[in-house]
Amino acid sequence: MIQVGKPGEVGIAELSDMLFTVADVLPGAILAEVNMRGAHQGDVSFHNVHYRIGGAADSLTETACNSYTSPCKAAFMVLHLKDTSSSYIENSWLWAADHDLDGTNPTSVGTGRGMLVEATAATWLIGTGSEHHTLYGYTLHNAQNVMSTLMQVETPYWQPLPKAPFPWTPNATWHDPTFEGCSGNISQCYMSWAVRVLGPETQNVALYGMGFWVFFNGPQYASCSGPDGICQVNIVDLDDLQRRSQVKLYSVNTRGVQNLISIGGSKDTTTATQTENPGSWGGVIAAFLDYQ
Repeated sequence: MIQVGKPGEVGIAELSDMLFTVADVLPGAILAEVNMRGAHQGDVSFHNVHYRIGGAADSLTETACNSYTSPCKAAFMVLHLKDTSSSYIENSWLWAADHDLDGTNPTSVGTGRGMLVEATAATWLIGTGSEHHTLYGYTLHNAQNVMSTLMQVETPYWQPLPKAPFPWTPNATWHDPTFEGCSGNISQCYMSWAVRVLGPETQNVALYGMGFWVFFNGPQYASCSGPDGICQVNIVDLDDLQRRSQVKLYSVNTRGVQNLISIGGSKDTTTATQTENPGSWGGVIAAFLDYQ
């Protein structure tokens, strides 16, 4: 919908105090794509720019996205930071509606993806939230030189009824998770990843201060029903990374999650568990530095 620069372009772009949304159910829509970098740090920047999908008056998504058994594919992806980009993003909310803000309509939005970061030049994410997207909140694929602080994710309230990846079909071109490691596992394994950091070319990624919250299991705010009352099995995935890639996670906080960090996808249930790392609102890890 909004494209900031062409691939390889160098320039200046500043977006401030804006809201991007969709007025219809658009399964192919990417709300914003950033290709450009600046000659100086911060030349391409977003300040108080937000994304809202559903729950808005005068939008078809407000009235059409109301089936709890088939969440509507209102958008393909919210924000794509492409490999040629370098951007500074401060105070940004990537929200798929979990309720109707402007009315009383039932709301069940199944946006495919939150933020896909493939940037290799300097990228700053300061105070961002990516909520209620079917497959993931954030995926960093072969990303380099990324610093993020104060990340917040909520899993879609309607998962795992239906289970992820429904209503989407995973697409390898977009590096989507497949949830294949959940085969034979409990339903709470088939739920959106908060953060995925993957790819052998990934380098110099530092994530500080994360809050990944899971509140419900299913439509109409059903109570969590996983083992020992957990809401979700997995939340953070580190996959196909190289040793000494300088991928570092600091202050990972979760609520209602069995495995705080998994290596290699859904099959890993031992790397960092809530049982072994209690605290905060459920689980907390001060630092995870296996790839430094």
